[in-house]
Amino acid sequence: MEITELMGTYIIEGYNQNQDETQYSGTLTLSFQSDNRLAAVWQIEPDQMQFGIGFFRNEMLVINFYYVGDDQANYHGVVAYNCTSKNILQGVWSEEMGDSKFVGVEKGTKIQTEFLN
Repeated sequence: MEITELMGTYIIEGYNQNQDETQYSGTLTLSFQSDNRLAAVWQIEPDQMQFGIGFFRNEMLVINFYYVGDDQANYHGVVAYNCTSKNILQGVWSEEMGDSKFVGVEKGTKIQTEFLN
């Protein structure tokens, strides 16, 4: 698979990095950057945006991300997706405000643009 095949918008569903494994949903948009990097933008639920830069190698997509918390501070994390196909991302993630005893889980399913027209 080539990095350009990952470009597009994905519907995401996941579980937070906490004991309750609280569920969330949203979208993830991947776009190509220079130097073989990807830019990522997550819209989670209606009110949280997250941003990241990542790379793709050996069917793995790894993205370092950040978001602005309610206290206006930046918080950082990393997500690693196993790219089982160009339309499905299966990932695990961790971020500094999460409970270090747990790992977040996320699945992305690519929106097929030919169905939107």
